[in-house]
Amino acid sequence: MALKPVTSNAERMKIFGYFKYNKKPNGEIQILGNWIKNNIVLIDIPQLKGVKGAPKSCDIYMHKKAAEAMKAMFAEWEAAGLLKYVLTWGGSFYPRMIRGSEKTLSNHSFGTAFDINVEWNPLGSKPATGKGTVRPLIEIANKHGFFWGGDYNKRLDGMHFEYSLTT
Repeated sequence: MALKPVTSNAERMKIFGYFKYNKKPNGEIQILGNWIKNNIVLIDIPQLKGVKGAPKSCDIYMHKKAAEAMKAMFAEWEAAGLLKYVLTWGGSFYPRMIRGSEKTLSNHSFGTAFDINVEWNPLGSKPATGKGTVRPLIEIANKHGFFWGGDYNKRLDGMHFEYSLTT
């Protein structure tokens, strides 16, 4: 089965759990109730040690359904000698709307997405092929259930990976 992005709020909530939220003027959201407590976990990604922008502890927040895949993907990137392509960390769990949207929640709100090499892969631009490229990481990312935002049909997002295994 080919990976595809999860594109609607309803589909995301069906897969990763329903929550209510309040919108803030800056595009962020406040998730109400116990959804964060019940679904978001802190995981250790030791391969982030020394990566610019990554937490010094190498601990990041992800959805519990994506956590093991995230750890396995980074371990496989390391085993394949591909960590040299992870130049910067742009973040993972961050409750907000998709940039420029008033209606659609970002996958980051669900703890199912992360960004790397933001500087070289700005939203809406052709993904980097030289310095900052993430292309060598894609095959292993897909194997672990992560869809690459550089393969979006409309607005390219070469910094972005999102967990998209729906079965």
